[in-house]
Formats: sequence, C-alpha cells, structure tokens
Amino acid sequence: MFANDIFKRFQDRIKAFGRRFQSQFQLRSFLIILLMGALLIVGHWIGRNSSPVVETEQPETKVDLSLEIAEVVRNELQRLLDTEYSWIVERSVLSTKVTPPEPERPNPTVHRNDYLENEVTEPEVEEVLSISFEKILWPANAEIVTVFGWQRHPVFNDWRFHGGIELFADSNKDVRTVLPGRVKSLETTSDGIELVIEHGSGWDTVYRAVENVNVNVGDKVNQNQVIAKVGSNSKFFFALHHENTPVDPTRYMN
Repeated sequence: MFANDIFKRFQDRIKAFGRRFQSQFQLRSFLIILLMGALLIVGHWIGRNSSPVVETEQPETKVDLSLEIAEVVRNELQRLLDTEYSWIVERSVLSTKVTPPEPERPNPTVHRNDYLENEVTEPEVEEVLSISFEKILWPANAEIVTVFGWQRHPVFNDWRFHGGIELFADSNKDVRTVLPGRVKSLETTSDGIELVIEHGSGWDTVYRAVENVNVNVGDKVNQNQVIAKVGSNSKFFFALHHENTPVDPTRYMN
C-alpha cells in the first residue's frame, strides 16, 4: 500500500505538470525522461527498505520485492506511453512529405516548318509506256530506196546487214511519228541528227539524217505528229526496234 500511494502521488503530479506544458515538444520529452528516472529511483528505494515477504505455507521460498516493484514501474511506464503520453512517441518520429516532381508535359504545338521538314516527299513515278499495234504509219511521203536485211554493198561488193530502211523524199518534207510515244534520245551523228522515240512494251523507232527537229528529250509525241524535216540530200533512215533488236518495219507499215 505504501508503494502504491507514493506511485499514485507521483503519477498525479506528473499528469498535472504534463498537461500544463503539453504544447512544447522538448519539455514533453524532458518530462517523460524525468518520470522514468523518478519511478526507477522510487522503485529502487522501496526495494532496499522493504523486508522480504515469507510465505507461511512455504517458508523456503523468498520473493525479491525489488524485482516486483521494478516490473510494476516498467509496466506502468509502458502503459502511460501507450495511452496518455503517446504524443511523445508520435512527435518524436518526424515524417517528411516528399512531393515527386511533375512529369514534363508534352508540347502540343507543332510548328508548320517542322512538319514540312519531316514530311516525306513521295518520289515521282515515271509513267510506263505500253503499246500494242498491228500497223504503223509511214514516217514520210517517200519511196524506199534501201530495204531491210542483208545487202551487197555496191562499192565494196560485200554483204552487210541493214537494220532499217532508207527513204527518198523531197528536201524539207515533213517527217512524222509512226506511233505515239516519248522522245528517248537526240544526237548528232556523221549522217546528221538521229532521233529515237520510245513507245513502250520494248518498242522504239529511229529517225536518222533529218533536220529541223522540233522536239526535245522527254517530250511526249502523238502519232502522225511532225517532228522534223527531210534533209537537203533528200534521204533519211528509219528503223523499228523491239528490245533493242532491229525488226523489218515494212511488215507493219500500212
């Protein structure tokens, strides 16, 4: 009873003192340390000045009163920390709120110049010519003076292959396209200007020793379109090729 009265008085004083300075965290921490020290001192003092209790029924068993008082003090101290003075433990643990940085927002603005720089330009598709025919026109109002095929040379008297036909017409007569197509090449040779027109599907026509050509490479031409003039010697060469192989044009000339 004596120990309980002393402990009760200490408890009441500590409670009153703690409620008075509860708003200050450092003072609260000091009070709990002071309370722990006071309780331990009181428990130790009571233990030293109390006589051991001897059981009448079991005289051989001795109880260490100081250990029991110390256990009571520890339990009571733990109860106070868990209930009335729990704020000391809560305030002693500091938590820091960390706010993660906001992710960078994408810029929805797209500059027109950037878009144009990244825009893929589709390559121009070259038109593929295709043709199917049974007949072709005459390249000029003329007469054939040299036919297609193997010919004996009149001077050297040897056999030579002639890959086209030679036509005779008045000078400055119109030379026309025999099929629609596109100008493939335009060159100057020892015989004069040579003009090649591609018609698609592997077909080409050749006009050599002509003058006053009025088309350029890459130009599209229609069938029966005037493309040049007969030269001053009144002769010009005409050939029909398929896959770069000479073909007798008279087989198709109407």
